[in-house]
Amino acid sequence: MPVMRVTSPAVLARRVTEGGLSTDTVYEFVHADDPHTVIAELDTTAPIGPVSGKAVWVFDVNPHPWAQSVAEAVWESLDWSEVPDDAEEPYDRDCVEKGWSCRILVRVGW
Repeated sequence: MPVMRVTSPAVLARRVTEGGLSTDTVYEFVHADDPHTVIAELDTTAPIGPVSGKAVWVFDVNPHPWAQSVAEAVWESLDWSEVPDDAEEPYDRDCVEKGWSCRILVRVGW
């Protein structure tokens, strides 16, 4: 399982949304100075639809002081075509205490 060390909520959000990640992997995101605390995970192991070429990746933010900032930054960077209809916005949720989870529709290029 790859561990991605990040230095801020903005850096974490960019790593999730700006591409360059592989399928069939679970990524753990940790603070560069605290590698034992997992702030968030991105699961890219979902199967790819044979017709659509899309997969549903799951992004989970654990309860953490950065959680609200990370969740909102990821949410705001998604295109509507990447968000399932039943997705929960992070704004009315106390992500710092409860965490947050989001499914992301990703077109996978070959």
